[in-house]
Amino acid sequence: MRPSSSVLEIKDDRGSSESKDKEEISEMEKTIKSHMIVAALIETVTFAAGFTLLGGCVQSGSNNQGMAVLSLPTSNTTNGKDRDMANATRLNFRTFVMEDSIAMLLSMCAIGIYFFASFPIKDKKTVHAYLWYGYTFTMCTTTFIVPLFFCFWFRSFLH
Repeated sequence: MRPSSSVLEIKDDRGSSESKDKEEISEMEKTIKSHMIVAALIETVTFAAGFTLLGGCVQSGSNNQGMAVLSLPTSNTTNGKDRDMANATRLNFRTFVMEDSIAMLLSMCAIGIYFFASFPIKDKKTVHAYLWYGYTFTMCTTTFIVPLFFCFWFRSFLH
């Protein structure tokens, strides 16, 4: 015989909430993997930009051999507008190298965070924190890279 309907049935919802948390963690881990690929691509671009310097390198057998062309001072015979343009180019080059280095460092930090997030973690808050910090570093990297490349793209039209 069945108990009457006046008896309250207590259901255990812990199983369903645990499966829901596991599902959310699984989705966040998928997101972390795709963000890690993006951060790795950004790091690859910043690494390549750091080693293939704008303007090339000095190829002659002078004391400046191997130095970046845009980092060298202008000669004393350059005057007026040309000298100002050369000084601005040197300043832009230094800005490029500095911002590219910062972007690469931030991207490396994002990859490190995503790497630690790839380990098995059962706590939803921890996985969410890894995702948030990695995303923040990736967005900071983007805020350094986008204006940097637009600046040099725009400057190339001025010549």
